[in-house]
Amino acid sequence: PENYVFYDLKSLKKFAKTSAYPIVWKLKGGSGSRNVKLVKSESELIAIGQKMFGSGIREYDAVDGIKEAIRRYKMGKKKMIDIFKAIAHLVYPVKYERMSGKAWGYVYLQEFIPNNDSDYRVIVIKDKAFAIKRYTRPNDFRASGSGYIEYKKELFDDELLKTSFEIASKVKTQCIAFDFVYRDGKPLLVEMSYGYRKEGYYACEGYWDSSLNWHAGNFNPYEWIIEDLKETFLNLKK
Repeated sequence: PENYVFYDLKSLKKFAKTSAYPIVWKLKGGSGSRNVKLVKSESELIAIGQKMFGSGIREYDAVDGIKEAIRRYKMGKKKMIDIFKAIAHLVYPVKYERMSGKAWGYVYLQEFIPNNDSDYRVIVIKDKAFAIKRYTRPNDFRASGSGYIEYKKELFDDELLKTSFEIASKVKTQCIAFDFVYRDGKPLLVEMSYGYRKEGYYACEGYWDSSLNWHAGNFNPYEWIIEDLKETFLNLKK
């Protein structure tokens, strides 16, 4: 999707007059769809800009955190104490927020791709890849962190996997996670990250190699990382 970054309010206001809405606004940090919002109007976007080029915005949205804690409590994935902790963060910042401070000085936007009820997370570690399909929250466009996950091999087409291996090779990374959505049957990369929460991948049914051959059964991706480090170290010694 198209991406836009602004470093002053004047240029953002000019863009806001002609932009298509809704448009996705993101902060540079966050996980599980935190700090990802859908902006629906010019006035809403300018209000965000005034804060980002003024006093700044908290890196942790406490109200959204409470809603998410309640939602996951109803799913059986959180305890009541987690809701009270989320409420406490209205006043007391979470640890990473205390360390990083407020977000300010930029506005990062991304084209909104409609008609997606899910996204596809593909993790590439050297010449191997595994994947999950994540469905969006109810009445929401965000899938990351939703907890609604499917693992069937048939959900992931060859073009998605081939694209993932190609990008990983170009950026010369050992381990990387890609998030894709689809437009007109084509996968579009919306985010990439070096890290991910391991628990979401325990139920994967297998993995692909870079030739797109499927290897069914349990696997340990962290062993792949260590083996690659060992191989790299031995090659350096030679």
